[in-house]
Amino acid sequence: MGHLASLSRYRVLPSDRRAQVLAETAQVLDAHGGGIAMTLFSDLFLARVR
Repeated sequence: MGHLASLSRYRVLPSDRRAQVLAETAQVLDAHGGGIAMTLFSDLFLARVR
């Protein structure tokens, strides 16, 4: 749930509503195997200004 809690669409919710949404999401995930496997990639590009 840490990943979801870090997304702005959840962070903007009032804290009580955010807790409810995250708890309900956790219940759904637990009922269907406990999670979703994800692979995240990040790219970093460095540039030098002359």
